[in-house]
This record gives sequence, C-alpha cells and structure tokens, in this order.
Amino acid sequence: MAGPLSTSLRAAACVAAIAAGAGLIGCGGDDDAGPSAAVTGTTASPATTTAPRGATTTEATPGTGTTTEQVPPGGTTDATPPTGADPPSAVPPDVERRVFPNVVPLKRVPQTADRDADATTRRIAERWFSLVRQGKDAQAGALMANGSRFANVAVALLPDRAARTEAAESLPCGAVPTAVGGARGGYVVLTLKLVNKAGQPPCDGAGNPVAVSLHVKDGKIDDWVRVGADDAPINQGTPV
Repeated sequence: MAGPLSTSLRAAACVAAIAAGAGLIGCGGDDDAGPSAAVTGTTASPATTTAPRGATTTEATPGTGTTTEQVPPGGTTDATPPTGADPPSAVPPDVERRVFPNVVPLKRVPQTADRDADATTRRIAERWFSLVRQGKDAQAGALMANGSRFANVAVALLPDRAARTEAAESLPCGAVPTAVGGARGGYVVLTLKLVNKAGQPPCDGAGNPVAVSLHVKDGKIDDWVRVGADDAPINQGTPV
C-alpha cells in the first residue's frame, strides 16, 4: 500500500515499554480509570516519523530479561513474513494476552475485508474518522473504550480518557473512507485517503491511501490497527 500511515499518523503519547514477561509501567491517569499504562513496539517507519512522546523501544537482550530495539539506518526493518505466515512476535503469547485480554492477538487481526460490514460497527468507525478530520479529538476519543489497543507506528494500550483523546490528537492528518468492508471476528476494514485535518497544517501525505482494521464492542472501539503496510506493527516482528 502506498503512503504508509506512519508518515502522517503518530501513536498515542502515554506509553511505556514492556519486556518479555514484564508487567505494565504506570504513567499517570485520570478520573476515568486507574494508572495509565501502555505498550509500545519499534517504529519501523520512515526516519521523518516522530516517535510517541515518552515511548521507549525494545528488543530481547539474552540473559538480561530486558529489551532494547534499534531501528536500522533509514528507519526501516526487513521483517516481512513469508506469504501465508503469521508475522513473528517478540513477546510471548501469555504476555500479549495479559496486556490485551479482550482482543485477538495482533497478528490475527484481519487485514482485508471479505464480507459486508456490520452496520453499527461501520457507522462508529466512520464517525471516528469524521471527528478526527474535524479536529474533534476528544469526541473521537470518547468513541474508544478504556483498555483499547491502538496500533499505528507502535502498539499502545489506551487505559483512560486522556490516552484515548491523545491517540486522536496524535494524528496530524484526517482520512476519508473510500472502501469499507467486514472481516472475521466482527472487524471492519477501512481503506482511506489521507486529507487535511481541521486545525492542523496541511497534511504532508494528502491523497495517499491507508488502511485500518477496527473492532467495536458495546458501542466503543476496542481495537484500532493499521494494516496493509510493511511498516505497520502487525507486519513487523517487534514487541507489542
């Protein structure tokens, strides 16, 4: 897919690293929930992409139990899995299940549509992108659930209202759906075109296509995953 989203959309700010087997690291909260915490992977995106504020990146260090991730010169990694294979994960499945117990493992999120989208899920997904285009980030954040996963250039847990709002605020471009379809597990897959966002400078990737797979539960988005791009976290063998 041309014009990777990571050149124009950045991940949420309240993030902390998780090493294999490690617990979540708190970073403050608000009256919506307890201490904020999130998970981040490597941003295998172009060098011009801004990393999430407060984020650290990780890779396994033998014998230490900790991890440190390095992005090669040029800001890209060569981690495209073989056709038909699942993208590798640097975090044990039990850790991923503990961090995101209510959504499918990242590598199992559908990246293409194969059926009609559920009408309610489609309406909420399109509403979210409409609010972001209008610069109404707090309202967009209100359409997401506490504990939702936001996988754009890194994988973040959005535990509270502040993190959900910041996920929307972190996107300097808007996006208009050009195709919407359903997929297994109740996901909706949107192909979108980047456009200007109200209140922001002109979008430097305007016109580029991007794709996002969303899941909605109880009227709230609980999974937001950029798909269809080699540098998307779902297609990288990086920590989640």
